[in-house]
Amino acid sequence: MRRLDNLAEAIVSSVRRYVSEREAAVLLKIEERVAKVELPPKGEKGDPGKDADPVDIERVALMAAELIPTPKDGKDGAPGEKGADGLPGENGSQGEKGDPGEKGEKGDPGEKGDPGERGEKGDLGERGEKGIVGEKGADGRDGQNGRDGRDGKDGDPGKDALAIVPLDGISPLKTYPRGTWAVYRGGTFCAVRSTDPFDDPPGERGLAEAGWACAMDGIYRSAEEVKDDGRLVERTLEFASGKRMVSEFVNRTVIYRGIYSPKSEYRHGDQVTWAGSIWHCTVDKTTANPGGGCPDWVLAVKRGEPGKSARVEEARGGPVRV
Repeated sequence: MRRLDNLAEAIVSSVRRYVSEREAAVLLKIEERVAKVELPPKGEKGDPGKDADPVDIERVALMAAELIPTPKDGKDGAPGEKGADGLPGENGSQGEKGDPGEKGEKGDPGEKGDPGERGEKGDLGERGEKGIVGEKGADGRDGQNGRDGRDGKDGDPGKDALAIVPLDGISPLKTYPRGTWAVYRGGTFCAVRSTDPFDDPPGERGLAEAGWACAMDGIYRSAEEVKDDGRLVERTLEFASGKRMVSEFVNRTVIYRGIYSPKSEYRHGDQVTWAGSIWHCTVDKTTANPGGGCPDWVLAVKRGEPGKSARVEEARGGPVRV
């Protein structure tokens, strides 16, 4: 019975919704007439009926919907009389949510679309790492010999060396063309390119950096310096190219070095005074004391014997010897 009640409510709700939307005025008139109809007296209660077969509510709802004609758009009619205000109908209960249907079959692929417009050129990516060097390939075959080239033309004859006249000197402030020869600072120079000015004196690399090559070097000047009381001599040679050479040698002459000092070093030819005598050094270097059998020294002047007192001889009455 409950299911039949639900079916009735669903049908009535559907009819009411349809009538309220399309023919509200007609529904009002029907309600007025139904209100005037007298209901018959209530009869006695009958015997209970048999259980009805289960009713398919959805099927009944579909059959009821088919019986209701689909309204068609008509012409506007004359406005009807205003009916009495009726009570609003009750809203029907909402049905339960049905189960989702089965997934349909995959459709056929659509036609290929037209190609889209070409996009803008992207930025260059980062450079990848260097790959591993591959194995060495096989040697190729030897090619054919080419044709002999044509003989070149003979060049102009060179100048005779005796015809070259070197310049007498080089000015540090001037520029000379390539091939210029000049005598400078006791040497002979040749310009290997267009030369540059340089500082004077030029130094060891000044002339070469300015474009001059030294063809024949020579001594520009020399200087000597005496050291160690004349025993050592330092000699410095400066060449035309700017090179310098420093050398030192020992002077073998006899030099008196005063009273012997144990803190000094003596060389061959030195003479010193020790214990009243003069000693001569015979080795290259020594710090030993003279005398006492030392082989580094030779006695040059021996100390004299002490003389007698003049006062003693005078007291005796004898002659005084000096």
